[in-house]
Amino acid sequence: MKNQIKQLLLIFLLFNTLIIHSQDVSGVITYKATIDKDEMLKKIRQDKETPEKLKATIIEAISSSDSITFKLIFKDKESLFFSEEKKMENEGEKKINLTSVQADENNIYYTNLETKEQFRQNSNFNDILINIDPYEWDLLDETKKIGHYTCKKATTVMVSEGRAGKISKKITAWYTTEIPLNFGIKGFNGLPGITLELNIDNNLKFHFINMKLNPEEEIEIKEPKGKKMSLTEFNQKLKDYLNRKH
Repeated sequence: MKNQIKQLLLIFLLFNTLIIHSQDVSGVITYKATIDKDEMLKKIRQDKETPEKLKATIIEAISSSDSITFKLIFKDKESLFFSEEKKMENEGEKKINLTSVQADENNIYYTNLETKEQFRQNSNFNDILINIDPYEWDLLDETKKIGHYTCKKATTVMVSEGRAGKISKKITAWYTTEIPLNFGIKGFNGLPGITLELNIDNNLKFHFINMKLNPEEEIEIKEPKGKKMSLTEFNQKLKDYLNRKH
Protein backbone atom coordinates (compact mmCIF):
# COMPACT_ATOMS: atom_id res chain seq x y z
CA MET A 1 0.00 0.00 0.00
CA LYS A 2 2.81 2.41 0.92
CA ASN A 3 4.59 1.66 -2.36
CA GLN A 4 1.39 2.40 -4.31
CA ILE A 5 1.02 5.75 -2.54
CA LYS A 6 4.66 6.63 -3.29
CA GLN A 7 4.19 5.74 -6.96
CA LEU A 8 1.06 7.88 -7.19
CA LEU A 9 2.88 10.83 -5.60
CA LEU A 10 5.79 10.45 -8.02
CA ILE A 11 3.39 10.33 -10.98
CA PHE A 12 1.58 13.43 -9.67
CA LEU A 13 4.85 15.38 -9.25
CA LEU A 14 6.11 14.28 -12.66
CA PHE A 15 2.80 15.27 -14.25
CA ASN A 16 2.96 18.76 -12.70
CA THR A 17 6.57 19.22 -13.81
CA LEU A 18 5.71 18.16 -17.36
CA ILE A 19 2.82 20.65 -17.42
CA ILE A 20 5.16 23.49 -16.43
CA HIS A 21 7.76 22.48 -19.00
CA SER A 22 5.33 21.74 -21.84
CA GLN A 23 3.21 24.90 -21.80
CA ASP A 24 3.72 28.62 -21.59
CA VAL A 25 3.53 29.64 -17.95
CA SER A 26 2.33 32.98 -16.71
CA GLY A 27 2.05 34.22 -13.18
CA VAL A 28 2.17 36.97 -10.58
CA ILE A 29 4.26 36.82 -7.41
CA THR A 30 3.77 39.40 -4.67
CA TYR A 31 6.60 40.29 -2.28
CA LYS A 32 6.99 42.58 0.71
CA ALA A 33 10.26 44.50 1.06
CA THR A 34 11.45 45.40 4.56
CA ILE A 35 14.61 46.84 6.08
CA ASP A 36 16.30 45.53 9.23
CA LYS A 37 15.49 48.49 11.45
CA ASP A 38 17.18 47.07 14.56
CA GLU A 39 20.50 46.54 12.78
CA MET A 40 20.40 49.94 11.05
CA LEU A 41 19.53 51.75 14.29
CA LYS A 42 22.34 49.93 16.07
CA LYS A 43 24.88 51.02 13.44
CA ILE A 44 23.86 54.68 13.37
CA ARG A 45 23.82 54.94 17.17
CA GLN A 46 27.34 53.51 17.34
CA ASP A 47 28.59 55.89 14.63
CA LYS A 48 30.97 58.43 16.21
CA GLU A 49 31.53 60.55 13.08
CA THR A 50 27.98 61.54 12.13
CA PRO A 51 26.81 64.80 13.81
CA GLU A 52 24.13 64.25 16.47
CA LYS A 53 21.54 66.38 14.69
CA LEU A 54 21.93 64.38 11.48
CA LYS A 55 21.88 61.11 13.45
CA ALA A 56 18.55 62.11 14.99
CA THR A 57 17.10 62.74 11.52
CA ILE A 58 18.37 59.37 10.25
CA ILE A 59 17.04 57.54 13.32
CA GLU A 60 13.62 59.12 12.79
CA ALA A 61 13.66 58.12 9.10
CA ILE A 62 14.62 54.52 9.94
CA SER A 63 11.97 54.21 12.65
CA SER A 64 9.18 55.56 10.44
CA SER A 65 10.05 53.59 7.29
CA ASP A 66 7.30 51.33 5.98
CA SER A 67 7.37 48.05 4.08
CA ILE A 68 6.79 48.18 0.31
CA THR A 69 4.93 45.74 -1.93
CA PHE A 70 6.57 44.52 -5.16
CA LYS A 71 5.33 42.28 -7.95
CA LEU A 72 7.09 39.91 -10.33
CA ILE A 73 4.91 39.23 -13.37
CA PHE A 74 6.00 36.72 -15.99
CA LYS A 75 4.67 35.25 -19.21
CA ASP A 76 6.41 32.92 -21.63
CA LYS A 77 10.07 34.08 -21.64
CA GLU A 78 9.61 37.62 -20.26
CA SER A 79 9.23 39.15 -16.81
CA LEU A 80 8.87 42.53 -15.10
CA PHE A 81 9.71 43.31 -11.46
CA PHE A 82 8.29 46.55 -10.06
CA SER A 83 6.49 48.31 -7.22
CA GLU A 84 2.95 49.60 -7.42
CA GLU A 85 3.21 51.64 -4.23
CA LYS A 86 1.82 55.16 -4.23
CA LYS A 87 4.33 57.81 -3.20
CA MET A 88 3.32 59.05 0.25
CA GLU A 89 3.30 62.74 1.07
CA ASN A 90 3.05 64.39 4.45
CA GLU A 91 1.72 67.96 4.63
CA GLY A 92 3.02 68.74 1.16
CA GLU A 93 6.44 67.20 1.82
CA LYS A 94 7.54 63.77 0.67
CA LYS A 95 7.83 61.28 3.47
CA ILE A 96 11.29 59.73 3.69
CA ASN A 97 10.98 55.97 3.45
CA LEU A 98 14.37 54.25 3.60
CA THR A 99 12.80 51.01 2.42
CA SER A 100 11.98 52.79 -0.83
CA VAL A 101 15.59 53.98 -1.17
CA GLN A 102 17.12 50.58 -0.35
CA ALA A 103 14.72 48.64 -2.59
CA ASP A 104 15.05 50.97 -5.60
CA GLU A 105 11.31 51.53 -5.72
CA ASN A 106 11.68 53.84 -8.74
CA ASN A 107 13.14 51.08 -10.94
CA ILE A 108 11.42 48.61 -13.26
CA TYR A 109 13.42 45.44 -14.03
CA TYR A 110 12.92 43.63 -17.33
CA THR A 111 14.17 40.14 -18.27
CA ASN A 112 13.92 38.20 -21.53
CA LEU A 113 15.18 34.61 -21.25
CA GLU A 114 15.13 34.09 -25.01
CA THR A 115 17.21 37.12 -26.02
CA LYS A 116 19.24 37.04 -22.75
CA GLU A 117 18.41 40.72 -22.18
CA GLN A 118 18.31 42.09 -18.63
CA PHE A 119 17.99 45.78 -17.86
CA ARG A 120 16.34 48.28 -15.53
CA GLN A 121 14.65 51.59 -16.15
CA ASN A 122 14.57 54.37 -13.57
CA SER A 123 11.49 56.60 -13.50
CA ASN A 124 13.74 59.68 -13.23
CA PHE A 125 15.62 58.68 -16.42
CA ASN A 126 12.89 56.82 -18.31
CA ASP A 127 14.60 57.27 -21.68
CA ILE A 128 17.53 55.07 -20.55
CA LEU A 129 17.74 51.28 -20.12
CA ILE A 130 20.62 50.21 -17.86
CA ASN A 131 22.03 46.78 -18.71
CA ILE A 132 22.32 44.23 -15.90
CA ASP A 133 25.26 41.83 -16.10
CA PRO A 134 24.52 38.22 -15.08
CA TYR A 135 25.58 37.12 -11.60
CA GLU A 136 27.65 34.06 -10.74
CA TRP A 137 25.81 32.06 -8.10
CA ASP A 138 27.01 29.55 -5.52
CA LEU A 139 24.30 26.89 -5.25
CA LEU A 140 24.10 25.41 -1.75
CA ASP A 141 22.48 22.24 -0.35
CA GLU A 142 20.51 24.09 2.32
CA THR A 143 16.72 24.01 1.90
CA LYS A 144 13.65 25.48 3.58
CA LYS A 145 9.92 25.76 2.98
CA ILE A 146 8.48 29.05 1.75
CA GLY A 147 4.72 28.90 1.40
CA HIS A 148 3.94 25.56 -0.22
CA TYR A 149 7.29 25.44 -2.03
CA THR A 150 10.55 23.74 -1.12
CA CYS A 151 13.34 26.22 -1.79
CA LYS A 152 17.11 25.96 -2.16
CA LYS A 153 19.70 28.51 -1.09
CA ALA A 154 22.11 30.38 -3.36
CA THR A 155 24.55 33.23 -2.71
CA THR A 156 26.44 35.78 -4.78
CA VAL A 157 28.24 39.08 -4.30
CA MET A 158 27.17 42.42 -5.75
CA VAL A 159 29.98 44.93 -6.28
CA SER A 160 29.18 48.60 -6.82
CA GLU A 161 31.05 51.89 -6.86
CA GLY A 162 30.66 54.19 -3.86
CA ARG A 163 32.23 57.49 -2.88
CA ALA A 164 34.91 55.65 -0.90
CA GLY A 165 35.55 53.06 -3.62
CA LYS A 166 34.10 49.65 -4.34
CA ILE A 167 31.35 48.30 -2.08
CA SER A 168 30.61 44.57 -1.84
CA LYS A 169 27.26 43.25 -0.66
CA LYS A 170 26.37 39.64 0.02
CA ILE A 171 23.20 38.44 -1.70
CA THR A 172 21.26 35.40 -0.45
CA ALA A 173 18.44 34.01 -2.58
CA TRP A 174 15.95 31.21 -2.00
CA TYR A 175 14.57 29.66 -5.20
CA THR A 176 12.27 26.75 -6.02
CA THR A 177 12.92 24.27 -8.81
CA GLU A 178 9.24 23.31 -8.61
CA ILE A 179 8.81 26.26 -10.99
CA PRO A 180 11.89 25.95 -13.24
CA LEU A 181 11.93 29.51 -14.57
CA ASN A 182 15.07 31.67 -14.22
CA PHE A 183 13.28 34.83 -13.12
CA GLY A 184 14.42 36.64 -9.98
CA ILE A 185 13.93 39.62 -7.72
CA LYS A 186 15.41 43.02 -8.54
CA GLY A 187 17.49 41.79 -11.46
CA PHE A 188 19.03 38.86 -9.57
CA ASN A 189 18.15 36.26 -12.19
CA GLY A 190 19.77 33.12 -13.54
CA LEU A 191 18.99 30.55 -10.85
CA PRO A 192 17.57 27.11 -11.81
CA GLY A 193 14.17 28.08 -10.43
CA ILE A 194 12.06 31.11 -9.64
CA THR A 195 13.21 33.21 -6.64
CA LEU A 196 10.80 33.50 -3.71
CA GLU A 197 13.01 35.32 -1.20
CA LEU A 198 16.02 37.65 -1.39
CA ASN A 199 18.26 39.09 1.31
CA ILE A 200 20.66 41.94 0.43
CA ASP A 201 23.54 42.35 2.88
CA ASN A 202 21.22 41.57 5.84
CA ASN A 203 19.77 45.09 5.51
CA LEU A 204 17.02 44.62 2.92
CA LYS A 205 14.79 41.58 2.54
CA PHE A 206 12.11 40.64 0.02
CA HIS A 207 9.56 38.27 1.60
CA PHE A 208 7.28 36.00 -0.44
CA ILE A 209 3.57 36.81 0.06
CA ASN A 210 1.73 34.76 -2.56
CA MET A 211 1.81 33.47 -6.14
CA LYS A 212 -0.86 33.09 -8.80
CA LEU A 213 0.07 30.70 -11.61
CA ASN A 214 -1.72 30.99 -14.95
CA PRO A 215 -4.31 33.45 -13.60
CA GLU A 216 -7.58 34.05 -15.43
CA GLU A 217 -6.76 37.70 -16.02
CA GLU A 218 -4.47 38.28 -19.00
CA ILE A 219 -0.85 39.15 -18.17
CA GLU A 220 0.76 41.62 -20.55
CA ILE A 221 4.51 42.24 -20.51
CA LYS A 222 5.44 45.57 -22.07
CA GLU A 223 9.15 45.85 -22.74
CA PRO A 224 10.42 49.27 -21.55
CA LYS A 225 11.76 51.49 -24.33
CA GLY A 226 14.84 53.68 -24.28
CA LYS A 227 18.54 53.90 -25.07
CA LYS A 228 20.52 50.95 -23.74
CA MET A 229 23.75 51.60 -21.90
CA SER A 230 26.06 49.95 -19.38
CA LEU A 231 26.03 50.89 -15.70
CA THR A 232 29.43 52.58 -16.17
CA GLU A 233 28.05 54.73 -19.00
CA PHE A 234 24.97 55.61 -16.94
CA ASN A 235 27.04 56.59 -13.89
CA GLN A 236 29.15 58.89 -16.07
CA LYS A 237 26.01 60.44 -17.55
CA LEU A 238 24.67 60.96 -14.02
CA LYS A 239 27.92 62.64 -12.93
CA ASP A 240 27.82 64.96 -15.96
CA TYR A 241 24.20 65.84 -15.18
CA LEU A 242 24.97 66.64 -11.53
CA ASN A 243 28.03 68.72 -12.50
CA ARG A 244 25.92 70.78 -14.91
CA LYS A 245 23.38 71.50 -12.17
CA HIS A 246 26.17 72.89 -9.96
